[in-house]
Amino acid sequence: MATGKSEAVGLRSVLETSLGIAPTTGWLTLQPDQGGITDFYLKTTTVAPSPISTFRQMEAPELVDADAAPKITGDLTMDHLYAFREGAMLVVTKHSGGTGQSRFPVSAVSSTVYTVAALGALQAGTLISAKGFTNAANNGLKVVGASSTGTTIPTSGLVAETVSGYVPYAEVAGFRGASGDIGIDVNGNITSTIADFTTMGLNVGQVIYVGGAPGTAFSFATAGYGGYVKLTGIAAHLLTTSVVTRQWTQVAADAGTGKTIDLRFGSWLREVALDDAAYQEPSYAMELSIPGIGAGNATVFCYAQGQTLDQIEITSAAKSLIKLAMTFSGTFVTSPSTIRATGPSTAQAVLERQRFNTVTKLRYLRFTDATTGAVVSNKISSWTLTHKNGVTPLKQQGTFGTAENIVGKAEVMIKAELYVNQTEGIAAAPNNTTIAFGAGLNNGDGGIFFDVPSTKWTNAPLTFPANGPVMLSADTAGFRDAVGNYTMGISMFADLPAS
Repeated sequence: MATGKSEAVGLRSVLETSLGIAPTTGWLTLQPDQGGITDFYLKTTTVAPSPISTFRQMEAPELVDADAAPKITGDLTMDHLYAFREGAMLVVTKHSGGTGQSRFPVSAVSSTVYTVAALGALQAGTLISAKGFTNAANNGLKVVGASSTGTTIPTSGLVAETVSGYVPYAEVAGFRGASGDIGIDVNGNITSTIADFTTMGLNVGQVIYVGGAPGTAFSFATAGYGGYVKLTGIAAHLLTTSVVTRQWTQVAADAGTGKTIDLRFGSWLREVALDDAAYQEPSYAMELSIPGIGAGNATVFCYAQGQTLDQIEITSAAKSLIKLAMTFSGTFVTSPSTIRATGPSTAQAVLERQRFNTVTKLRYLRFTDATTGAVVSNKISSWTLTHKNGVTPLKQQGTFGTAENIVGKAEVMIKAELYVNQTEGIAAAPNNTTIAFGAGLNNGDGGIFFDVPSTKWTNAPLTFPANGPVMLSADTAGFRDAVGNYTMGISMFADLPAS
C-alpha cells in the first residue's frame, strides 16, 4: 500500500433523492482547496464504564454517538454555487426566461437549434449563454430566434455537434430589446414600448444588470447608465427599480434611441417561510476518494450521507480570490472501502471553474442607507458574508449518530473592514440606521449578486494603525426585510458584459 497523496484525492457530490439516499446519476466533481477538506470522518463519542472494581483499571469504552459534519472550503465558482445554492437557501430556485427553467442541459446541437429535454420555448430576443461544447462556435452568448419549442431553442451561428461523454448547457442570460424599444425614465426605471417584461420570468427583489459593454449598441448612450439594479415592481412595460441598490446615478431620462439595449438576468434565490410552497430541505451525499491506500494500492472511498448545508461563508480579502466555505450537518460518514457506489465514476467534470477575485472581478461593493440609497461605505478592505440555517442534529434512541436534521432560523452576518472616508459609517451603529449591503461579482462564466437589504451595525469600532488609514471594523447582523420579506437574496447571471 502506498502513502496517500493529497493532490490525488477526489471529491464529488450529488443531491440526494431523500435523506441519506443518493441517486446513481447527477454527481458533480468539486474542486476544494488544498487543505480545504476537514472533518470528513465519523466523529464518535464514547463513554467508559466506571464500576467499583478491585482490578483498579479502566474498562473498555463503548460507542454512544457519532457526528458527521464535514466542512468544504474552495474558491467561489459558478459550479460550486450551482451545486449547493438551493441547500444554502433551502428554497426552490426562481428561474427567469418565462418557462420556469433557466438552465438547460443540451443533448444535441444542429446548425440551427439546441435540443433540450423540456421547457425550452423561450421567446425571441431572449439571450442565452452556451457552455461546455467542444466546438467553440456553439459556445458563448446567443440570441434566441423565432419558433422555439419545448425541446428546441433556435439561434444562429451553430455547428452540428454530437454530444457524448460530456454535458453542455444553454442558460438564460437576459433579453435584447428591439432598436429603440428599451429606455430609462427620469426616475431610473426601465421602460419599453414593445417588450413585455411580465413574460420574462422576472421577480420583485431580483437584481438584474442593465446594458451591454459601454459604448456598444447594447448599452445606453448616457455615460455611466447601466450596471446592477434591484427590481421593486414589474409591469408589462415598466420595471420599477430601487434607488438603494442601483449602480448608476440617475440624472435624466434616456430613451435608448437607436439602441438594442441588453437586460441581463438569470436565476434568483431568497429565504422563504417554512410553509411556503417553494421551501425545501435538500440534502447531499459526497464521495471522498483516496488513491493507493487500499490493498494492492487500490483506491478507497468514503461517503458522507444525509448532509444538510448548515452554513456558507463567503470570504473576500484584499488581493485575493474569493472563497466559499460550507459546513454540513449529516447523518453518517462511512468507513473507507474499495467498493465504490454507483454513480460517482460518471460525475460531471468541472465546467464553470473560473474564479472571482477582489480586484478585477468585483463590480459592485457597497453599504448603503436602506431608505435613501446614500452610500455609507464603498471603500472596503475585506468582508465576510455568513449565511446560517441553524441546523441541529436530532439524536434519538435506537439510532447511532444523527436520525435527521432540524432546521432553525436563517441568520445572516457580515464582518467588514472599512476605510473611513466619510462620517456615515461612524454614525450608523449609534443611530441604529438600517443599512443595505450588496456585492456584485463577475467573471468569464457569469456573475453573482449577494443582496442583504436590511442590516444593523451591531458593533463598529474605529482603529488607528500607525502610518495607515483610519479603519472601521463593522459587525453587521441582517434581518427580515419589511418589503422583500427575506434576509438575503442571491441573483445569478449566466453571462455579463465586459466592463
